[in-house]
Amino acid sequence: MSIIKPNNNTISAITALPAGVGGKVLQVVQGTKSSERNMSSTSYTTSQTTVSITPSSTSSKILITYGSDYLIEDANTYFIHTLYRDSTNVVTAAGLGQIRAVTGGGYSFPLFGQYLDSPSSTSAISYTTYYKRGGGSGALYINWNNSTSVIIAREIGA
Repeated sequence: MSIIKPNNNTISAITALPAGVGGKVLQVVQGTKSSERNMSSTSYTTSQTTVSITPSSTSSKILITYGSDYLIEDANTYFIHTLYRDSTNVVTAAGLGQIRAVTGGGYSFPLFGQYLDSPSSTSAISYTTYYKRGGGSGALYINWNNSTSVIIAREIGA
């Protein structure tokens, strides 16, 4: 069966992707949290924004996307954010990045991030964002002004 006939040349139907090309989205699940949370610990602390997913294959990858509105109350204060799979930090001790206020107080902003995980599991997995103060003395407000944070897990097939 031909699909297109550019310049009267027939192109046959594509029945498969070339070798090495994959990445079908097999399922998408979402978690949200709507209450404001204040944290200032220098140890990783849960944001309570969590999503659970059960991969259908051990070869699947899980793409995590997350975001929220934040407020850092003091200048020269910064927070490190990371992602946990169940009780394990799946990134590194250094986290995924920093949230930093460099001038004034009450610095408010949205933040979105992504991480691709390879859990090698077919058991239920929970992903949660965590934060810790890396410097300064102010607090971080997650879901500033009672906004809603979101975390989305997408299972990507091999």
